[in-house]
Amino acid sequence: MLILTRQPGQRLIISDDIKVAILGIYQNQIKIGIDAPKQISIHREEVYQKILAQKTKFMEHRDYLPIVYSHYEKA
Repeated sequence: MLILTRQPGQRLIISDDIKVAILGIYQNQIKIGIDAPKQISIHREEVYQKILAQKTKFMEHRDYLPIVYSHYEKA
């Protein structure tokens, strides 16, 4: 893990197309802005963990999907 010290108004550049700006510091929170291409997903860690859990749940039950779909096609 790279650890950097930045001040409000300063930026980090990741690759050629991702910019992270330190917008401000308020009490115990840091406000950041991220400028990245639309095809790059950006999530807070707790949201990303929920997405992964949903994907895992889906993958565990995906074998049943053809059965469900075929049931509805007959109706």
